[in-house]
Amino acid sequence: MLINVLLEILGIIFIWLGLALSVLIHESGHMAGYKLAKGKKDWIIQVGFGKTLIKTKNYDIRLFPFSGVFYNPDSDNTYTKAQALMCSAGGPVFSLVLILILFALGAGTSAFIDYYRPTWDFIRTYNIIIFISAIIPLRYPSFFPIIGGMESDGMHILKALKSKVR
Repeated sequence: MLINVLLEILGIIFIWLGLALSVLIHESGHMAGYKLAKGKKDWIIQVGFGKTLIKTKNYDIRLFPFSGVFYNPDSDNTYTKAQALMCSAGGPVFSLVLILILFALGAGTSAFIDYYRPTWDFIRTYNIIIFISAIIPLRYPSFFPIIGGMESDGMHILKALKSKVR
């Protein structure tokens, strides 16, 4: 009985970590694009909303890891088309790579993955949702925490492609 309770608690921790890492990896893609494009170290990644759990110079991890945002408090917001594409596409590219890794790892068998198969599938599906909602050009509804009212990565990519800036 106690072992079942501990395994369920471990499953909840696994879900939370899976969601937080999924968002962190997506936002790290934007950070990587930004660093490649601008070469600057001034950035912040916020994962989730609600009470702050961990806060450093560059990371702000919150209690509910259901969304995130990459901030570049850079006063120089001028980007070439290539730089804008790198910054915007980095998140979806990192999410897509993570999805492929999760499919590859989930195809194998291990006692851990087999026991937590529904949790594993949920995290993989969550990453697919992150990827799809990021690449569709749209403005997020205002009721979404953190990202409400913001444009999706797909919208930023579309605007960069249509831009007359070189």
